[in-house]
Amino acid sequence: MTMVATFIGAFPGALPPLIGWTAARGIIEWEAVALFSILFVWQFPHFEAIGWLYRDDYARAGIRVTAVASPAGRATAAQALFYAVIMIPVSLWPVALHMTGRIYGVAAILLDLGYLAYTLRFVRIVQPLPPATSRAYARDLLRISVLYLPLLLAAMMLDARGHIFY
Repeated sequence: MTMVATFIGAFPGALPPLIGWTAARGIIEWEAVALFSILFVWQFPHFEAIGWLYRDDYARAGIRVTAVASPAGRATAAQALFYAVIMIPVSLWPVALHMTGRIYGVAAILLDLGYLAYTLRFVRIVQPLPPATSRAYARDLLRISVLYLPLLLAAMMLDARGHIFY
């Protein structure tokens, strides 16, 4: 197993809304790709936090997640931060596609800023820190990621534009 497994594993994790939309509509549409993209991008900070928290367990099992392959934390932090930044435009894509309105857009921006703030805090793992502190940063990012996604999707659902499904 290599670090690439996280990237490859993100595809099946993000496929359900794309499959469901396509099954209901009979065609792959940009709206479905936007939903896929949200789930795909969201997974990286989420999993990098898990990987950092349980890196010793992954190492003992021979699973080379980013935190195991790059124990100094630079690759883990960089990947989490990259995807947390990318999450901002990706989460706003439904607004651009007129799937949602301004209420969702504002909610998405606020949620994105919170997700980014916790990711920036997590990036501190590259500094010499007590293990308990770096674990706390990872645990906090994991917690916020678990809250972020359902809140984002709830905001999308509550501000959905009814003309999507004919």
